[in-house]
Amino acid sequence: ENLEEFRQYSKVTKPPKAEERARLEAHFHTLQTKLRVSGRPAYVPSEGKLVTDIAHAWKGLEGGEKAKQEFLQNELIRLERLERLAATFERKANVLEKWVEGQDEPLKSNDEIVAADLPEANVTFYQLTVFLHLFHSHSLFPCPGSSEETRDL
Repeated sequence: ENLEEFRQYSKVTKPPKAEERARLEAHFHTLQTKLRVSGRPAYVPSEGKLVTDIAHAWKGLEGGEKAKQEFLQNELIRLERLERLAATFERKANVLEKWVEGQDEPLKSNDEIVAADLPEANVTFYQLTVFLHLFHSHSLFPCPGSSEETRDL
């Protein structure tokens, strides 16, 4: 929205003001020339209304415009990056959720493990270990206390 407002300002609002400034300078120089030719003293505008004052203020305006444009462009780049990161997170989270759906079946049984089920218990333990390793090694879900937790977007 702000970028569109800035474009509107640059295309609609500023050009007439630039033309007005150019006409003002031309009228001022024409007036000074006519006064000089007729032998009269030069016109001296009041403080802050000299052509040089206006030119200085115009340069300040252009500097502010440039700063605002750079800010808006950087903000747009930042927002696009955040959108890409959110999409990546969503995609990875969906993949992880689909993978997790089938992984909790062995954990749901409340049966006691007996010696005859030891191979099955070892498989379940291995699956759980692999799940925890994948879960914590995934860049979106770091292990507690890891340095990646403080990573900012």
